[in-house]
Amino acid sequence: MRVLVAGSKFWTDGQTLMAALADVWEPDAALVTGACPEGAEDLAARCWRRWGGRVERWEFDWDQPAGTVVESRHRRMLEAGADVCLTFGSLTGPRSLEAMSRAAGVPTYGWT
Repeated sequence: MRVLVAGSKFWTDGQTLMAALADVWEPDAALVTGACPEGAEDLAARCWRRWGGRVERWEFDWDQPAGTVVESRHRRMLEAGADVCLTFGSLTGPRSLEAMSRAAGVPTYGWT
C-alpha cells in the first residue's frame, strides 16, 4: 500500500495529522511525501517512522519556483502508485495533488 501525503509547510496540527495517518496505517505501507522539511510532510514522515513505517521522499529543489515543478512532481508521485491520498492545508501544492488524485480515482481526504 502507498499513502500519498502533501501539506502546507505552515501546518502545525499534529493531532489531526496523526489521527488521519492512524486511519490508513498498515505496517508494510509506504508513506510517500514531497519531502518538505517543515510542516505537514515533515510531521507525517516523523510520525510514520516512529510507528516503524517506511517513508519514500520525493525531493524538491526548494530554491526553484514552485508552480508547474510541483505539479509535475505530484503527477510522478501519483503515477508511481497510490492507494490513498491525504492533504493538509489550503496551499496550491496540496490542493493540486488532491485534485489529481481524485481525478485518478484514488480515495482522497483533505484537511484545511
